[in-house]
Amino acid sequence: MISLFAFILVLGIVVDDAIVTGESAAQEIEKNGHSVDSVVTGVRKVATPATFGVLTTMVAFVPMLLISGPMKSLSEAIAWVVILCLVFSLIESKLILPAHLAHMKIKPNNNPNRFVRFKQAFNERVNRFITSIYRPFLERCLKYRYSVLAVFVGVLMLSVALVMSGKVRWVFFPDMPSDYIHVTLEMESSFSEQRTIETAQVIEKALLEMDQTVFEEYGSKVVDHHLVVKSSMTSIEFFVELTKAEERNINGVEIADKWRAALPPLVGINKLSFDAGGGSQTNTVTLELVSDDLSQLTAASEELKTKLSLYNGLYDVSDNFSSGSSEIQLQIKPEAEALGLTLFDLASQVRYGFFGYEAQRLLRDKEEVKVMVRYPRDERRSIGHLENMLIRTPSGERVPFSTVAEITLEDSYSSINRKDNRRALTVVANVNTNIAEPKKVVDDIMANFVPELTEKYDGLSVKLGGASLDEQESMVSLVKGALFVLLAVYTLLAIPLKSYAQPLIIMSVIPFGMVGALFGHLFLGLSMSMLSMTGIIALGGVVVNDSLVLVDYVNRARAEGKSILQSAIESGCFRFRAVVLTSLTTFFGLVPIMLETSLQAQVMIPMAVSLAFGILFSTVVTLLLVPILYLVLNDIKQGSLKFYRWWWQPQT
Repeated sequence: MISLFAFILVLGIVVDDAIVTGESAAQEIEKNGHSVDSVVTGVRKVATPATFGVLTTMVAFVPMLLISGPMKSLSEAIAWVVILCLVFSLIESKLILPAHLAHMKIKPNNNPNRFVRFKQAFNERVNRFITSIYRPFLERCLKYRYSVLAVFVGVLMLSVALVMSGKVRWVFFPDMPSDYIHVTLEMESSFSEQRTIETAQVIEKALLEMDQTVFEEYGSKVVDHHLVVKSSMTSIEFFVELTKAEERNINGVEIADKWRAALPPLVGINKLSFDAGGGSQTNTVTLELVSDDLSQLTAASEELKTKLSLYNGLYDVSDNFSSGSSEIQLQIKPEAEALGLTLFDLASQVRYGFFGYEAQRLLRDKEEVKVMVRYPRDERRSIGHLENMLIRTPSGERVPFSTVAEITLEDSYSSINRKDNRRALTVVANVNTNIAEPKKVVDDIMANFVPELTEKYDGLSVKLGGASLDEQESMVSLVKGALFVLLAVYTLLAIPLKSYAQPLIIMSVIPFGMVGALFGHLFLGLSMSMLSMTGIIALGGVVVNDSLVLVDYVNRARAEGKSILQSAIESGCFRFRAVVLTSLTTFFGLVPIMLETSLQAQVMIPMAVSLAFGILFSTVVTLLLVPILYLVLNDIKQGSLKFYRWWWQPQT
């Protein structure tokens, strides 16, 4: 399914170089007539920039092959489809397409076919728009280039403010509603099995009540089937299958929230988690507390859980500490040591009496059976029976247990967690990403609460763990991927342009493509996520294609002796159709994914939005800002040259 969506994703991108090639050939045909030579000349003019444009797009998807973790298979499926499609599109546009263009039939202007007449009339209107509107506007922008540049920079700053202010929210991984809800209930280990079952019945009743409430509100029930499984005496799991997403007006995450809200206060809960996203559990706040003092660790954990529960949008706050049940601790008395008894002797005899001593093994029906010797069941049910037990000394005497030992009741630990040889506790809180941002919560906790906690409890350390640590590591990986793409794109652009400065002009469209992606998320009400950022990194290789073709034309025009101003103006006019067509085909090729409502497509939508709106906005940047920056770069060179001449001019 992901591979199929990747084909849809690349559908608009894969024709970009073919459009540039075909448009260049069409211009030569209009200028010199339809012939093989005209087609060859037109194709050769854009062969180098179009080829390197495709290579930059391919390079932009390479970081998706290097991602590790749960997104690995997803990203690889997308990247391989895109890269291989682009490889074969390059072959097609450079070898097969020119042959088709050379042998196609050109319809005369007086052709009676309505479609041909409509196409010719539309083409005339486009040309009129270029000469009457776009060209004068571009000339004016080039005249006041620094003012226009300031406007673009202002828009870039505004887009950054959208994220910083929270208008566009950030989540590590968007909530992907599923057709299933999985709930895990863990009671305190001291609670009985019957109490666990009663609590599960309360949760099940809340599910049915929630289903009825949704029916009254939306006109249809949402719970198709549900299964309750008791995995241990204190642990129960709920598996709920919902009706298909297309048949209801509420998603799985909202249903889980309503179910949680329908629950009455529950006592003795160690952990209660709701997962409506297919088991991703990525939007959580996870912190690890480490200390050598267990009592200090549990106290700090309680304070941290209390603090987390105060944040709006955080729920199911829990830790992995389990106090277990009470256990009997034995302490040997001095009198026992005088009799030659050790604590080991004492503990061994108690174990043999109550748990049993293996006397022998018998074969029964080819199976080995252990024969255990121990007290009768009625004499090992209470602490009183232990106190009345007789202990055998090394000399063979039997003395009462109470004369040689004493007992105390203490809490036991059903599990002990360590990290780097120190006791560790993990505190986890699920996050409703429509209300809170996990990263902002973590940053606030680490900056404002953790210092107080570590100062209060000496030797305590608090670190990121689980999903919070994964997010931090993924962001580092993302930055590395972005730097790789920028460096690779710069290298690929510098080769055909034979310049160190001109690639920077072309790459200026990349941050403005990100502006389009941010406004696209704002317009559609989506949160920025790792999937969105992956799309933005891929966008970095896609948006430079048109700019490369445009700058290449400016260089060709200047080589023919035209002024830099005239070359910049003509580059925009001659490449207008190719730039607009490649952007529109890419945008409308991504529209089906953005409008898809199936659950399988939800993982692709943030990436598609980043690419679609980023390319749409970068079209304006390519047609206006790139010619402006070309002139600004020339101004800088001229200014530097004048300064150099003034500095080295001999003093008279």
